[in-house]
Amino acid sequence: FLPNAFSPNSDGINDTFRGEGVMEGALNFQFQIWNRYGELVFETGDPYQSWNGRKYNTGDPSPSGVYVVVVSYLTPRNQPVRLNGFAVLLD
Repeated sequence: FLPNAFSPNSDGINDTFRGEGVMEGALNFQFQIWNRYGELVFETGDPYQSWNGRKYNTGDPSPSGVYVVVVSYLTPRNQPVRLNGFAVLLD
């Protein structure tokens, strides 16, 4: 499951973005977030790591807007899974 919006404003509610689900046994996990200019702003191979709304989770906050989300992995039975979606970053 991929949520469609988050608000990294440090209020303790929806401050980070990541998928939810059981990932035990998943192989070759890759989670990427791209901005509207085609620039990769976040990438991880850890299914439990979240994006905090900053480029590579450091530096200045990213602007509000729509970001492309791509998740891919292999199931425990080596079946490929690819999820494409959008994340709206709200102030």
